[in-house]
Formats: sequence, C-alpha cells, structure tokens
Amino acid sequence: MSIEPFRQLQDPALFEEHWFRIHKSLSREEVLLRHERNTKLLIEEIEPLAFVARSLQSSGYRVEIRFTGDRERYDGELLLSKDEGSRGAAKHCFHVEVVRAQFGGDHLIREASHRMRQDGIRHVQVDPSIRRASSGIAGIPAVECGGEAFHNGFVIQDLIASIGRSIESKTSKSYPAPCLLVVDAHPFFSDLLLSSEDWQEVLVECSVLVDRGPFEAILLLRARRGLNVLGATTGSIFASICPIDAEPETDST
Repeated sequence: MSIEPFRQLQDPALFEEHWFRIHKSLSREEVLLRHERNTKLLIEEIEPLAFVARSLQSSGYRVEIRFTGDRERYDGELLLSKDEGSRGAAKHCFHVEVVRAQFGGDHLIREASHRMRQDGIRHVQVDPSIRRASSGIAGIPAVECGGEAFHNGFVIQDLIASIGRSIESKTSKSYPAPCLLVVDAHPFFSDLLLSSEDWQEVLVECSVLVDRGPFEAILLLRARRGLNVLGATTGSIFASICPIDAEPETDST
C-alpha cells in the first residue's frame, strides 16, 4: 500500500478522497491489527490529518494539507489562507504533529475483536482488565479479559489520563515553529459514546493541566466527532476558530 498520494499539498477533499479509496481497499484484519507500517500511518496519522483539514474548512479559511510523517520530525503541514480584502490574503502555515490518546489496552481490544470474529463471534465483550496472557495456543500469545463491569466515570478519567500522557510525551521534544499538536482522542470501548457533558468535563480537566511546550496550539479531536482547542498562544487564530463539531463519515476502529 502506497502513501505517496498524501505527500503533495492539496485540498482536504482530495486528501480525504485518497484516504477513503485506500482505506476501503484494506481488509478488516489489516485495519484492526495494523502490522504494516503504512497501514498504521494511514489510520493513526493520515486519517486525523484528514479530519482536522476537513473540519477547518468551516472556519472561513481556505485549507491545504499534506503528510510528511515518515520523512520529517513532524507528521504534516497545514496551510490556511483567507482573503482580507484591501489587506490582501492572510496566510498561515503550520507544521503538525499527531499523537493518539487511547486506552492502554486498545491494541489488545482490536486483537481480541479480530480473533473472536475469526471464530464467528460478532460482539466482543471487553473491560479494563484486558491483558496479554502468559501463554497461548500453538505459540500464539492469548488475550485475557475478566468481564468486569465499568461505567462512564472510568471512561472519562481514563481518557483524561491518556490525553495528559500523550501531550507530555510530545511537549519535551523539539519541533520547527510554528507547530500544532493534534491529540486524536479515543475513549475506552469506542461503542460507548460520551455525551457532550462528558466531553466538557474532559476538556475542562485537560485545559487546566495542559502545558503547550513548543506548540502554538494543542487541538483535541473528540473521537473524530469534533475539534477543540486545549491551549493556544495569545493571538493564535485557533483560539477563535475552534470548537468545531462534525460527524465522521467512517470509523476505522
């Protein structure tokens, strides 16, 4: 699978068209297990870039996006331009780094889902105790899940902690300025959708704790259903163009 179509600066619609065409060609196994590096890049870096670019189109700016992830220290470049009449066109070019905030056992949930579907089980019961077993059958490590109950409180607190860890993993690094950090947030058990009040709690908690580090702004993708700013430098355009709500056309997880 080639990711070359994403390397040129382009309109979000074309970028997303490339993404949809390639994603559609992947098997469910490829989407869940992501063994190939390009598959992982497509789902965990290129797809968030596509969502951000499409979301920002409603901000009044002309948007262009490209992927740079495996060749630069950052994952993409975003160009925003706007006609300001007699003052000409205002252009803002940003480097973009993407980080995924998710339940620590997300890869085990996807693996369990794949294996159970192979056995004809359509609905996968998972809980926070999911773990890698010490031994498996025929040399294949097993995944164990205890069947514990959980509630929204766990989901919210786990997500807040995951977002904090994800941001911290990036703020200590050096990036060319100006740079945006996009936090692609996925709550534990993606079938359990958080309410707007739940997301507001997440935003308030994370906004208080966030350290922007080298980033002009930190943007939060809410399970591919909306875009919020967690923190921005004084005068940043992102303080005025977020939040943005948008329903996703597809979900890769």
